[in-house]
Amino acid sequence: MTKTIAFYRVSELLNRDIDTQRDTVELYCKKHNLIIIDEIVEEITVKRSINDRPAIIDLISKVEILKPEFVIIPKLGGFAYAGDMVNLLTTFHAKGVGLISVEETIWTIKDGKIQPSTTIMLQALNAAHEFEIDYLMTLENLKK
Repeated sequence: MTKTIAFYRVSELLNRDIDTQRDTVELYCKKHNLIIIDEIVEEITVKRSINDRPAIIDLISKVEILKPEFVIIPKLGGFAYAGDMVNLLTTFHAKGVGLISVEETIWTIKDGKIQPSTTIMLQALNAAHEFEIDYLMTLENLKK
């Protein structure tokens, strides 16, 4: 079986409960012959940077220690902002670890190779990140 670490983000306000997410991921894992070797649950906060999110730092550490083939998430939206997503995927891929997003049926690595669609996704995320930076700089300049 293929080893994964599950990562969940929970919020009562956004109606993202752990049980629904866990059931979704576990069913997907069973269907695709994946085994969850560990899980991380993060309460959604307003913290934007992965450096300010202990659960993400814990995830990176567990990827290093447990050496799963994949990190699995229920849904791509809200996992990380564009620039952080690029950094996370680059970090994971450098360790031979792919990302699976259940809702979008994304597997960034198949048969040990980075998928061409992943490259396109990373380019799109990079472009979105550049847009985020430009937007924030414009807002900052408008304040002056």
